[in-house]
Amino acid sequence: MVGVVTNVKKDRKVLGFTVNKEINGGFNFSNMMNDRPQPGDKLEMWYEPRINKNGETFRKIYHAEPTRKNPQEEILKDLEGEVEIIEHKNIGFLEGAFIPPDLLNKYQLKNGELNKGKVVMSYDKLKNEWGWRVVEIIKD
Repeated sequence: MVGVVTNVKKDRKVLGFTVNKEINGGFNFSNMMNDRPQPGDKLEMWYEPRINKNGETFRKIYHAEPTRKNPQEEILKDLEGEVEIIEHKNIGFLEGAFIPPDLLNKYQLKNGELNKGKVVMSYDKLKNEWGWRVVEIIKD
């Protein structure tokens, strides 16, 4: 199965991924990948189905590697628009897609400026809904 990296916690060597709205999650990549994954990377993943203590089925990822294959659904796309920054929270949005603080700082984005970005479909646990997350700013 092919998915897209949504986020990376480098200190814990854990990444989040999305394949589609039914298949998403995270796993420790330290023992299976030589490269450092980045948000927006496409991964081919191999898994085996498991059942947790509550009787729910999940997928245990046992191997993952970077790929040029595209995911089955449109979960990764380019977006262009005006940046909206919420200063007191140090977060922003690009046409409604969430821009995390590290990207705001890395690219020194300004409120109201036009930018292009690569966005990935991502599940927001706090809002209990699907949305878009900016994983890369594309500078011309």
